[in-house]
Amino acid sequence: MLLVLVVAALVVVALMLRPWQGAADAAADPAPSASPTPSASPTPSPSPTATQQYTPIGGIPEDGDGSAACTPDQVLVTPITDAVTYAAGQPVEMSFQIQNVSGDPCRLNVGTTQQSYQVRTGDQVVFRSSDCPVDQVDQIVELAPGVPQRTIPVVWDRTASSPETCASPRDQVVAGGASYHLSITVSGVQSASEQQIILS
Repeated sequence: MLLVLVVAALVVVALMLRPWQGAADAAADPAPSASPTPSASPTPSPSPTATQQYTPIGGIPEDGDGSAACTPDQVLVTPITDAVTYAAGQPVEMSFQIQNVSGDPCRLNVGTTQQSYQVRTGDQVVFRSSDCPVDQVDQIVELAPGVPQRTIPVVWDRTASSPETCASPRDQVVAGGASYHLSITVSGVQSASEQQIILS
């Protein structure tokens, strides 16, 4: 009788263990590998849009948006300095803002080949950047209507210029409270106003 009970108990235990064995066997068998997911194609670089302000130096791309060249009445040039009154020996930082005041986009060469900074006192021009030009490059710029663009400042060392002094020391202009005025010309368009400079 005892032997029958032992055998019956073993049968019950064997039946109870069978599901776990099946699970273990399933875990031992590696699941079918999933098909590799196709790699996503690389995202293309964004193409320049029609609102991009600057075009490559040297000209208008063939695939440009067809904007016409700016006319003088479309462009407002404003001279800018980093101060009005300068201490003795303090250099003058000069730049300009250019803005399309019309309702249509246009393009203009605002490169250093087309820029001229002029500083005068009375009717006498004492400094002209075009006397001794450096780093001459063309830069065609898209001028969107009503969007001002400002240049990087250039430094005037308060000396008088002439084509004959490009490779020789220049004389300092008169200071001691003397007043000068800066004007800018870009692609033949002259600034509508002047910026005062007082040199101590």
